[in-house]
Amino acid sequence: MKKIKPSLLLLFIIVVGVLLRITYITEIQRNPFFFAPFGDAQVFDAWAVTIAEGNIVGTEVFFKAPLYPYILAFLYKCAGHHMLFPRLLNLLFDAASILLLFLIGKKIWGTTTGII
Repeated sequence: MKKIKPSLLLLFIIVVGVLLRITYITEIQRNPFFFAPFGDAQVFDAWAVTIAEGNIVGTEVFFKAPLYPYILAFLYKCAGHHMLFPRLLNLLFDAASILLLFLIGKKIWGTTTGII
């Protein structure tokens, strides 16, 4: 039996993860909450819109980490304000987290653990 290279297996896992997330995004678009964020999503969306409109620093204390709203604001400024964009941005972060978990597991416990 031919041994599969860890890099190909990792690529397969990332592709499956991305496809599952794309399927989820496609299905959730039918939900009315897709276009009406609530909770943290609402806060980050409003904050990003404010930043994209030019109010970069704001007037209030940062009660949440500000990096995500700034990245989202950049995306809104470049592509427009649509609720699909944060989901796609999160999809990229999710794919990166798969890679990061693999690298951490591989460094600490070995390639097999990184894949698992």
